[in-house]
Amino acid sequence: MNANQDVTGAASDERRGHHPVSLEISEYALSVAISYLKSRRVDFNLELRQQVLGIVARSLEAASSAEMMALLIDELDSRFSHQLPPAAEPTPPLNRGSIGYD
Repeated sequence: MNANQDVTGAASDERRGHHPVSLEISEYALSVAISYLKSRRVDFNLELRQQVLGIVARSLEAASSAEMMALLIDELDSRFSHQLPPAAEPTPPLNRGSIGYD
């Protein structure tokens, strides 16, 4: 196989939806960040999107995917933990009842 076949093969892989591993990891990291912020009910605006992209970009510099995810979540948590959704109302204690069957 020559260099032209290798380039052509890579281009056809991208057309079929196969991406380089680093692209898949970056897409996953961005989707995790967006899901995290949606769970916090954060209102997305241009400034926030730029911050999130910067956080994701910095986390991608990690040596491993596990380290990348830890850095990403730690950074998101430190910046947005004050925007947690309100806690659910406590429910009354459950008591077992009887309708008289023995």
